[in-house]
Amino acid sequence: MVKFIIFDIGKVILDFDHHVSIKKLSGLSGHSEQEIRDFIFESGLLSSMEKGQITSLDFYRKINDKFKLDISFNRFKEIWCEIFTPNTSLESLLYHLTNNYRLAVLSNTDEMHLKYIYKRYKVFEVFSKKFMSYELKLLKPDVEVFKVVLETLKTLPDKCIYIDDLEENVKAAQKTGMHAIQYKSVSQLKTDLAKLNVQVN
Repeated sequence: MVKFIIFDIGKVILDFDHHVSIKKLSGLSGHSEQEIRDFIFESGLLSSMEKGQITSLDFYRKINDKFKLDISFNRFKEIWCEIFTPNTSLESLLYHLTNNYRLAVLSNTDEMHLKYIYKRYKVFEVFSKKFMSYELKLLKPDVEVFKVVLETLKTLPDKCIYIDDLEENVKAAQKTGMHAIQYKSVSQLKTDLAKLNVQVN
């Protein structure tokens, strides 16, 4: 019997678009969007922050210095974080699931994004446990991430369902023995959860 249902955040609980922040940083710096995107995403800079190897302040300083932005840390945080939109169609399902299951979140994310979304989206109140990559010092799809989750929850893999939009993360969860579902839509998720005898209505 399933006891825990664990959700990814990005492209599941919340949608996001990094292009929004990249475009703003490009406008402030005079550098192309591609230059900024490559520096943040292709160089390993973002993954270093999401893995807790550098702080949010370090991340800001490296970008600010590289592109001569001349903006405050607070202004940078606003630009970096104003990329999310709620998945309102999922929210009613989450509130329903709390009646019979313990909900948790597991996300590759950074401290800036986490503080921002906790402050603005009340839906995160339904989650009893929250696992963040920058705190765990591990990134999905590393199987060790899921092992830490199981140890912390003190439960067996077959008591858990993990939900993520990325196939590689779903497969990593399955390697531990967890049930796992690749998220595509709320209707598809309900169908897949029902197949695992989860009460979705």
